[in-house]
Amino acid sequence: MKVLSFLKIAAVSAFMLVGISVSAPAQAAVGSWNDTANGPTITQTNWGFASGWANPSASTPSTAIMTGGSWAISCFSYPAGFVQYLDIPSYNTVPLATQSGSFTAGGISANQSMRFIVGVISAPTRLIAPVVCGGHQLAIFYQY
Repeated sequence: MKVLSFLKIAAVSAFMLVGISVSAPAQAAVGSWNDTANGPTITQTNWGFASGWANPSASTPSTAIMTGGSWAISCFSYPAGFVQYLDIPSYNTVPLATQSGSFTAGGISANQSMRFIVGVISAPTRLIAPVVCGGHQLAIFYQY
């Protein structure tokens, strides 16, 4: 039978006493959620119209921090002057340059509902033929 030397036993005991760990560093866990937001119908220029809310999944951790996302705005038409924004309640209303795309983010809670604001910029303010929107897609990527 082989026996550990006293020096080896002392070294192992010392590591155990001071709590030295030789395991790999912890990695951040990642996840995502996606949802559909419906509406609105744009009926006049120079006014923002809000969609319904896109909601995080029930499994999104309360500590989740957004790392990025992607979107796709869906309307039956896109008149000249069409604009779109992403409304993030704990942060701001962010302009989106195109009807679809992706973004990076940091320091913003991923566990919150978000919505789109759409409109048509055109002077003077006037009623327009209804622009029906709905089925917007939002995907949020996060770490926790």
